[in-house]
Amino acid sequence: MSNVFSDPIVLSTVIIACATVVNVFVSTLMWLVTRRSVKIAEQMFLTQQRPFVGVAGWTFESDPLTRRISIGVKFQNFGSIPARKFDANWEVYIDKLSIQINKMEVNPSTLFPNVLSTIRASMVQSKKFESIISGVVPFEIVFKATYQGVGDLKYETYERARFMAHAGGFVALDGNWK
Repeated sequence: MSNVFSDPIVLSTVIIACATVVNVFVSTLMWLVTRRSVKIAEQMFLTQQRPFVGVAGWTFESDPLTRRISIGVKFQNFGSIPARKFDANWEVYIDKLSIQINKMEVNPSTLFPNVLSTIRASMVQSKKFESIISGVVPFEIVFKATYQGVGDLKYETYERARFMAHAGGFVALDGNWK
């Protein structure tokens, strides 16, 4: 009985077949690793190359003669790309009650990086004016914004601030950026 592998053609065919199986296995592993690397790179890109809209500051002015309080929210796109379909709104609370105010609305637009924008409003508070400017009554602003980035990904910003008389203005309490 002769050994089947003694024939050089059979031996080389078996070696080529084994090498092909190993090559398919290694290629599949490389494809899986490359696919995972591409997903990580895509996540890094989407995290770094996106708009980040946030509050850059709050303004507060009061006029004791007219008992008018003027407030403003300064916001900015701190990201690296424009915030498309940008829309912002805000709510004012005095003593935890929502207050209707005359405010400038922001229509959906594009907010470019490093551009500072402001929403302003004013109100007359005849009954609680002294309590507000002295800091006895809680006076808060909630700023909310929605916008889109690369690939129509949607983002949201929420920031809340309270007027602190000893600080002479608003102090940020909390926020959320998704």
